[in-house]
Amino acid sequence: QQLFNHLYDLLKKTTVPDTATLKDATAQLQQVLVNPECIPVLFELSVVSPESTIRQLAAVELRKQVNSDEKSPWLKVPVEHRAAIKKRLLEHLLTEQESIVRHSFARVISAIASVELPQGQWPELLPFVQTICGAQSPVHRESGAFILFTILEVVVEGLQDRVADFLRIFNNLLRDPQSVEVRLVTLRALGTLAGYIDIDDKVEIKAFQTFIPQMLAVLSESLTLDSDEGARHGFDTLSTLLIMETPLLSKHVSEVVTFCVQAGSKVDLDEEIRIMALNALVMTIKYKKTKIHNLQLAPHLVDALMPLLMERDTDDEDEETPARLGVRALDALATSLPPQQVFPRLHELVTQYSHDADSNKRKAALMALGVVMEGCSEFIRPHMNQVWPFVDNGLKDPDASVRKAACTAVGCITEWLDEECIERHAILIPGLLQLTADPITQASACTALDGLLELLGDIIDSYLPLLMTTFAQLLNTAPNKSLKLDELGDNATFIETKGQGDSSDTPIQIIESKIDEIEDMDAEALLKVNSAIAIEKEIAADVIGGIFANTREHFLPYLEDTALVLQGLISHYYEGIRKSAIQSIFTFIVTLNELSNPDPWVAGAQNVVPLNDNVAKLISHTMPEILEAFDMEDDKSVAAAICQALADATTKVGPALIKDSFDAICAMCLKILSGKSMAQVDPDQGEEEESAEELAEMDSFLIGACEDLVSSLASVLGRDFVTPFANFLPLISQYYGPKRAAGDRSSAIGSFGEIITGMKGGITVYTAAIRQVLMQAVQDTEAEVRSNAAFALGVLVENSDIVWTKEDFEGFLFRLRPYFQVGEGGSKADFNARDNAAGAVSRMILTNASLVPLESVLPVLFGALPLQHDPLENRPLFRAIFALFTLNPNYILTYIDTLLPVFTRVLDPNAPDEIGDENRAGLIALLGQINALLPGKLQSSPLAPFLS
Repeated sequence: QQLFNHLYDLLKKTTVPDTATLKDATAQLQQVLVNPECIPVLFELSVVSPESTIRQLAAVELRKQVNSDEKSPWLKVPVEHRAAIKKRLLEHLLTEQESIVRHSFARVISAIASVELPQGQWPELLPFVQTICGAQSPVHRESGAFILFTILEVVVEGLQDRVADFLRIFNNLLRDPQSVEVRLVTLRALGTLAGYIDIDDKVEIKAFQTFIPQMLAVLSESLTLDSDEGARHGFDTLSTLLIMETPLLSKHVSEVVTFCVQAGSKVDLDEEIRIMALNALVMTIKYKKTKIHNLQLAPHLVDALMPLLMERDTDDEDEETPARLGVRALDALATSLPPQQVFPRLHELVTQYSHDADSNKRKAALMALGVVMEGCSEFIRPHMNQVWPFVDNGLKDPDASVRKAACTAVGCITEWLDEECIERHAILIPGLLQLTADPITQASACTALDGLLELLGDIIDSYLPLLMTTFAQLLNTAPNKSLKLDELGDNATFIETKGQGDSSDTPIQIIESKIDEIEDMDAEALLKVNSAIAIEKEIAADVIGGIFANTREHFLPYLEDTALVLQGLISHYYEGIRKSAIQSIFTFIVTLNELSNPDPWVAGAQNVVPLNDNVAKLISHTMPEILEAFDMEDDKSVAAAICQALADATTKVGPALIKDSFDAICAMCLKILSGKSMAQVDPDQGEEEESAEELAEMDSFLIGACEDLVSSLASVLGRDFVTPFANFLPLISQYYGPKRAAGDRSSAIGSFGEIITGMKGGITVYTAAIRQVLMQAVQDTEAEVRSNAAFALGVLVENSDIVWTKEDFEGFLFRLRPYFQVGEGGSKADFNARDNAAGAVSRMILTNASLVPLESVLPVLFGALPLQHDPLENRPLFRAIFALFTLNPNYILTYIDTLLPVFTRVLDPNAPDEIGDENRAGLIALLGQINALLPGKLQSSPLAPFLS
């Protein structure tokens, strides 16, 4: 009795609204409850105390004591006492009037069950629960359902064999005619039961799938209740089903989408419930993309999501709103599905909204344009002339929110459609600079400028004075610190390299002053900027790489601490931070290696040129963690960023970067090319459904990035890549197929060209297989694909150690001949293809001129000059010209009037170098030989200065 009274008093004190009393009572409880004798006393308190609060608290503490640990205090209670407690516990469950206490009793029951059922004890429990689930009283039925829910929640061994029994019980409870509480608890219980269903058990999967319509009906019913607790639990259940590998929702994805859209769009519903519904919709799009693709739901979703973008938004980064969720859902749609399903309908609505008098509609149109760029950019690219007017008008819109949305759209476009943005610089830069003076649009305008200026190269020269003035003012006045850091990291790059202007605040001084400012900051503070906002961490993690790359040795004192912080962000929960951290780590590796003045790397896996000790240490500390993080990476953009950054670093650092992780890198690439990486797998794709050949652009982007990485491996390993390439060849080849998108076909063929160039003679083992693919590709309907195929064919001929025949070359030339028939109205891709065809023919001449019918080929080849669209192909061209002159000078002299303007062009000291030093020297020597054969021909030409 003394212990009973003492525990009662302590529990009573925990209900007193006084912090000191609560703290003291809690401390005393922790000391007292270590005694197993407390278990029977707590049970007595839970059933006899007059206050429901004490009964509930006692039950909670009792559950904590009865746990599934092998040393559970429950097992120290005598068997007869435990039996009495269990019997009375079930009795009092049926008589307890307070729902919260009954639920606490249920959790005590499940705790005991987790200990005893695996040991074959308490056999009467499940029959008792089954009985009360069919009782007349709805309260008893609700208690039975809740007990099953809590038992399933603690994952009791042996219940997998009773799934069918539980489904029969839940089938009635889910349709309970009297109690919504019974229906809601059953909904939760079904979500927990789903985890017990084996992915290979077709019978149980099919049985569970029949519950989905009624589960959605119960969830829909919960939305109208006064409390949102039922809705929250219901959406938690739906979220659980969405992320499971077991395809329990696969037959009812359309109904799930319809329900989430309807709930998320009801403006009269509580906003929190709408956000739950829209979050579930985003998950549905991401995790059930195959079903949404096959059901052609994308246009209907676009119709439903666009109005959400008109609703209020907030500057609070952490607050979720229906508008923000609408943007997120559109992004998921664009990145998860083929653009053909998304953008046509979106473009129709953008056109309508952009001409509407309602500024919210005009804002929504621009928001939508921006957000789908990531997933639809290649599809949009040919139609940008129809898109730019929306942006131009938005930047000048009388409403500030529309102008801000237009800036955001420009920022998105610069990230994915660089060439199109470069062509518009004269319109975009003045418009964006003007908006940096407006507090409402300042941050968005600077972000857009940041993306645009990175693309412009020498075009920036004409804007330097204005840009210098604008950025200097922003560095001193902008309220957004991440904005300042962003501009410092990226735009300082181009300013430093120019070194122009008479401003006293030179770019390098600005950079060095920022270094001085960070001397008093530790690495964590430097990177966090504002620890409360993830997006600012992303910017900081991204920019820090640029700062090191540009400040070089000045940054070395901060390198180690900063690298450790970046390493800690590799597995951050926010995908933007993960991506930025990984990209900056590779920038650190490349920059530190450059600062170590390394010897040039040599292709091959043997005799690898060693790295500086500090570079090797940085690689050994970060590379394994990055590759390990990839195995769990579910975001395509992060997976692609890993491939891109690793590919770039590999080609710059050489084989030493990958020598210790080559197998893991190959395994990563094989997963991606097989569509089996974590970021690509659709758990709800049925066996009867093959992976769609029509890919979402983000899937294509990831695969293309992986192909680039494979190309870089071939580049640094050369002939030593022969054996590993056997696994990659069929996987890359599959992306050249009649149903594949032009971008996928182009990327696959382009990667073959780079791989051949890297492997050189090592490609011979695979020449026949690659040739078979290229023979189709050189006749592709898309000029971009044909262009890559022509290049790949040329380097295949050049590098393969086989004896080519006249018939081989005739077949190649026959297929390449149409490339040279480009009229004045031809596309850029057509002219680019012609240049690559010229390079291919040149490589054939270099390989074996005797197999080329020069009399008919040379007029066509030289008639295509000068090569202006892919100037790198001038290099094999001029090597071929030198070879032909050596073979027979007349091959060149016959076309001298055609060739002299080309020679003049490539030797122009004011023009970019297109032929390289070796070819330049060879051409100058050739001019001397021509002058000897044709005296006076060159004396009066612009080439005369090269004759001395």
